[in-house]
Amino acid sequence: MTAITDPTTIPGMAGGSGRGLMMAGLIVAFIGLCIVLIRVLRVPEYWMPLMVGVGLFLLGFIRWMTSKDS
Repeated sequence: MTAITDPTTIPGMAGGSGRGLMMAGLIVAFIGLCIVLIRVLRVPEYWMPLMVGVGLFLLGFIRWMTSKDS
Protein backbone atom coordinates (compact mmCIF):
# COMPACT_ATOMS: atom_id res chain seq x y z
CA MET A 1 0.00 0.00 0.00
CA THR A 2 1.39 3.41 -0.93
CA ALA A 3 0.80 6.69 0.77
CA ILE A 4 -0.31 9.75 -1.15
CA THR A 5 2.22 12.48 -0.51
CA ASP A 6 0.31 15.26 -2.27
CA PRO A 7 -3.44 15.32 -1.48
CA THR A 8 -4.20 17.27 -4.69
CA THR A 9 -3.02 14.47 -7.00
CA ILE A 10 -4.61 11.14 -7.69
CA PRO A 11 -2.38 8.14 -8.40
CA GLY A 12 -2.70 6.99 -11.99
CA MET A 13 -3.94 10.32 -13.31
CA ALA A 14 -1.58 11.91 -15.82
CA GLY A 15 -1.71 15.51 -14.71
CA GLY A 16 -5.51 15.65 -14.93
CA SER A 17 -5.42 15.83 -18.72
CA GLY A 18 -8.98 14.56 -19.07
CA ARG A 19 -7.98 12.03 -21.73
CA GLY A 20 -9.87 9.26 -19.96
CA LEU A 21 -13.03 11.36 -19.78
CA MET A 22 -12.79 12.19 -23.47
CA MET A 23 -12.43 8.49 -24.31
CA ALA A 24 -15.41 7.63 -22.10
CA GLY A 25 -17.46 10.31 -23.85
CA LEU A 26 -16.41 8.97 -27.22
CA ILE A 27 -17.46 5.45 -26.23
CA VAL A 28 -20.89 6.62 -25.01
CA ALA A 29 -21.40 8.71 -28.15
CA PHE A 30 -20.41 5.77 -30.34
CA ILE A 31 -22.86 3.45 -28.59
CA GLY A 32 -25.58 6.06 -29.10
CA LEU A 33 -24.68 6.33 -32.77
CA CYS A 34 -24.92 2.55 -33.13
CA ILE A 35 -28.36 2.54 -31.53
CA VAL A 36 -29.54 5.31 -33.87
CA LEU A 37 -28.16 3.50 -36.93
CA ILE A 38 -29.88 0.29 -35.89
CA ARG A 39 -33.21 2.13 -35.57
CA VAL A 40 -32.81 4.07 -38.85
CA LEU A 41 -31.54 1.15 -40.93
CA ARG A 42 -34.01 -1.25 -39.27
CA VAL A 43 -31.30 -3.75 -38.39
CA PRO A 44 -32.49 -6.48 -35.99
CA GLU A 45 -31.69 -5.51 -32.39
CA TYR A 46 -29.72 -8.68 -31.73
CA TRP A 47 -26.98 -7.25 -33.99
CA MET A 48 -26.43 -4.31 -31.61
CA PRO A 49 -23.82 -5.99 -29.34
CA LEU A 50 -21.83 -7.09 -32.38
CA MET A 51 -21.87 -3.63 -33.97
CA VAL A 52 -20.89 -1.92 -30.73
CA GLY A 53 -18.18 -4.50 -29.98
CA VAL A 54 -16.61 -4.27 -33.42
CA GLY A 55 -16.79 -0.49 -33.33
CA LEU A 56 -15.15 -0.26 -29.92
CA PHE A 57 -12.45 -2.66 -31.07
CA LEU A 58 -11.78 -0.47 -34.10
CA LEU A 59 -11.67 2.69 -31.99
CA GLY A 60 -9.19 1.03 -29.64
CA PHE A 61 -7.11 -0.23 -32.55
CA ILE A 62 -6.99 3.22 -34.15
CA ARG A 63 -6.03 4.79 -30.84
CA TRP A 64 -3.32 2.16 -30.33
CA MET A 65 -1.94 2.68 -33.84
CA THR A 66 -1.83 6.47 -33.50
CA SER A 67 -0.22 6.42 -30.06
CA LYS A 68 2.67 4.08 -30.95
CA ASP A 69 6.14 5.58 -30.96
CA SER A 70 7.59 5.30 -34.44
